[in-house]
Amino acid sequence: MLDLAKVQFIAQSYTPQEIFAALVWQRRFNQFDGEEVITDLSNHRDLWASFLFTKPIFAPDENGLSFSGLTDTLLAMANYRPMPETSIIHFVAYPADTLYILAENQDTKVTQLVDLGKKMAS
Repeated sequence: MLDLAKVQFIAQSYTPQEIFAALVWQRRFNQFDGEEVITDLSNHRDLWASFLFTKPIFAPDENGLSFSGLTDTLLAMANYRPMPETSIIHFVAYPADTLYILAENQDTKVTQLVDLGKKMAS
């Protein structure tokens, strides 16, 4: 159920990038720590213009692009509810595993972004 007043408040108070950042913030898997990723991106705002966290967009198909995971992503977003670790009910987590960053095509900026990613992996 949607609380329209809450939706209106969020829509008027936050940019789409901030809302997307909140989704990333919640994700933690393997060596990916969403809170650390968003903190790093926030601390290095000069390196990027925008970012998107989703499933891989490119896939080898007849058109060269595959959006087959989009439906899975939307369903997971619609059905996700945070549950305690001890719960026997577990919802499908947001299935994103790829962070796309839009940045200027400058070696120094790209190198710094890659270095941030390497810091996460170590």
